[in-house]
Amino acid sequence: MPTQIKFGTSGWRAVMAEEFTFSNVRRAVNGIARYVKVQRSQGARVIVGRDPRFLGETFCDMACEILSSYGITPLIVADATRGSSPFDEFAALPRRLYLDSSTLQTIERYGEFVWENVEVGAGDRAYGIPGFLDDLDALRFIFQVNERAMFDIVVSHSAIAEVADKRDGPYLRWVSDVASHWRERIDEYRGGAFSGRGTVASRTLDEPRFGYLSAKDRNLIRAAIAAECAAFITMEKRLPKNATHFAAATGMKLLRPPEYARLLMPWAALFR
Repeated sequence: MPTQIKFGTSGWRAVMAEEFTFSNVRRAVNGIARYVKVQRSQGARVIVGRDPRFLGETFCDMACEILSSYGITPLIVADATRGSSPFDEFAALPRRLYLDSSTLQTIERYGEFVWENVEVGAGDRAYGIPGFLDDLDALRFIFQVNERAMFDIVVSHSAIAEVADKRDGPYLRWVSDVASHWRERIDEYRGGAFSGRGTVASRTLDEPRFGYLSAKDRNLIRAAIAAECAAFITMEKRLPKNATHFAAATGMKLLRPPEYARLLMPWAALFR
C-alpha cells in the first residue's frame, strides 16, 4: 500500500529512505504539477530548491524533470554557497521571525486593522506619529502573506515576562496564545527545530562590541538568537541603526516592519 503523503503547515516532513523516497517524491511532485496546471494552464513557473542533505541535488533534478513534462518551467534555487542564482534572495528570506514586545503590543492594539482590514478610527493617536501608519500597513501585509506562508513566529519567555509586567490581562492572554502556537510549531519539527548553534551564538552578546544594547534588548535578542531566528522585528527606530554591524556579527537581521515587508514583497505572490 502506498505511503500516505501528508502536508502540514511546514510542508511534507518525512524520514529519508523510509517515507521520503524516489517513488514518493515522484508522486508528490506529480500531484503539485497537476494542481499548478489547473490553476495556470500556460506559462506556469515553480521554484525548486533543496537543502544540503544527501541526494538533495538528485531529488531536485527529478522534480525539475517532472515539472517540465507538464510544461511548467522550473526555476532552480542554487546552493547558497554558489551565490549565482537570481533566487538567492528568496532562499535568504527570513522565515523564522522574532517579535519583540513593541511589535506584539502594536499588533494586539491594532489587530482589527492587521487581521480584518478595519481602518484605524479617526482621532486615533496613530495619525499623530510620523510613519506609524506605514508601519501598520507593513504589519498587515506581512501577516496577510503569512496566512499562507506560515513562517515561524517566535515569542520567548523574556517577551512574555515583559508583557506580564504591564498587568494587562487580555494582552497577556493574546501573547500567551501566540507563544503556544510557537510551541506547537516546534513540535511539528519532530526534534529538528534547533541545531544548537543558536545557543552558542547567543553568548556573543556578552562581548563589549554589543555595548549599545540595553539590558532589556539584550535579553530579547539573546532569546531570538538562541531560537535561531533569522530576523528580529521591532517597532523601535533606535535599535535597527546598528543592523549592519549586528547582522555581520550574529547572522540575524534587525528589521522594522516596513523593511521586512520590502524583503517579502517580491515573493508574496508565491504564497497566495
